[in-house]
This record gives sequence, C-alpha cells and structure tokens, in this order.
Amino acid sequence: MLETRTAARTSRPGFGRTMTPSAREFLMDVLGSARSYDAPIREAERDGDVELTNFLRELQRQDLARIGEIARLLRR
Repeated sequence: MLETRTAARTSRPGFGRTMTPSAREFLMDVLGSARSYDAPIREAERDGDVELTNFLRELQRQDLARIGEIARLLRR
C-alpha cells in the first residue's frame, strides 16, 4: 500500500497533498487566463468560416476540459 501511494505521488509531482505553492499559483494563473471563445466563434460563423468555427469550438472544448481538471486538482 505504501508503494502505491509513493508511486502515485511521484507519477504526478506537485499535485495532491504535496502541491507546492508555485504549482498552485501556476494553476490559478491558467484558470485566470482562460478566455471566452464566444465572440470569435460568432464572428467566424458570421463570416461563414466553418473550418475556423470548428477549430475555435475545439479549442474551447479543450480549455473547458483543462479548467475542469485544474479545478479538481485545486480542490484536493
């Protein structure tokens, strides 16, 4: 059991109970820099640029997934 905890801790350094202040600060900065894609998506739709619209939606989806993971890590 101790080996499992040690392996988990070393496989994700800086997270969980051992999260360093600098790691926490970095994650908070990432959360703060998350921006809204709504306006650029609407503009791309208005311009009829389907490829750009889809690309921006995918970026937005990825950012939301990262934000969810960051929030989960910060709650630990």
